[in-house]
Amino acid sequence: MVAADGRKVAAILVLPRLITLDFSIPAHVLGTHPGYELLVCGTGSEATGGIRPTHSLAELRRADLLVVPSYEHPELPVPDEHVAAIHGVAERGTRIVSACTGTFALAAGGILDGRPATTHWQHTDLLRRRHPLVDVVENRVFVETGTVVTSAGAGALIDACLHVVRADFGATAADVVAKELVFSSARGSTEPQYVDPNAPDRAGLRATREWVLENIRDPITVQRMADRSGFARRTFIRRFEREVGMPPMRWVARQRILSARRLLETSDWSVECIGANRIRHRAEPPRPVPQGGRHDAHGLSQAARASRRPATGRRDVDFPLAARIATNVACGYPAPCGDRPRPHGAETAAHSVSGRRRYRSGPGRW
Repeated sequence: MVAADGRKVAAILVLPRLITLDFSIPAHVLGTHPGYELLVCGTGSEATGGIRPTHSLAELRRADLLVVPSYEHPELPVPDEHVAAIHGVAERGTRIVSACTGTFALAAGGILDGRPATTHWQHTDLLRRRHPLVDVVENRVFVETGTVVTSAGAGALIDACLHVVRADFGATAADVVAKELVFSSARGSTEPQYVDPNAPDRAGLRATREWVLENIRDPITVQRMADRSGFARRTFIRRFEREVGMPPMRWVARQRILSARRLLETSDWSVECIGANRIRHRAEPPRPVPQGGRHDAHGLSQAARASRRPATGRRDVDFPLAARIATNVACGYPAPCGDRPRPHGAETAAHSVSGRRRYRSGPGRW
């Protein structure tokens, strides 16, 4: 429920045995942001580190966002009234963010049954034993499933809060908060909680990522990044994926998307201008296709395969429609994937499959 002054309502749940560090992080990030009204909700009996609720559990019905901080001794049960309050918030479709052992409180209410979730690496085995219906994800900064975000320790909670600010108010607003916290805003949910302590120093890859961000308009390839880091190509790819949690070029593509999104939010540039100037470059130039089309290993030409491919595009990257348009323009497409109209009515197309002719009559029939 949006507040009377137009701000979103963010609530922090005060649990028994509350860890004050994980309370102070969302209290600072959300409480100092002008777009949120902050509520501290509880039963009134909790007092951990001098923290007492300012609102009752009934006020959670107003919340657009609920943060469940961590608490000590997650093996002990959470009071039923708190579990019922969390469950009620989830049933209303409100976004919920948990920190560290706060995931146990969500699992106690059945919210995470059949869903992927994470917690601090020290408690993943306990979470798996106590709540076997939860799909426990190891070594992830945070995991988002629908309206539920589960995160690891204190640093991961900052990442989760920045993720929420980015979703509510845009990438530029999240960058401002991250700068105020002296925190990187580039970390995503796929990054690991920790790395092998016996691994070589990561400073070289960090410098390589900074170089990519400074030269995001230039053609970037894996080989250029590997040469910049001083590693062989395969070694660079392995270490990059271990550190960042995704392949190098996927990370580069996401940075270009974020760059386009920031420009869409803060400038008056057109989509075409942003696509041409910010994210035009690919890892490799497109290869020309003969007029008749080439045939793949299954005997279908590219044109035939395109006619069988569903028209819906990927929706797993959360950014506005205009950013999707800019991304597709940068990749050479005239319209965003999934937003082009499909032909309707009866149609007949002949395709060559393994030397035989097959006919398509009507949409979706062979």
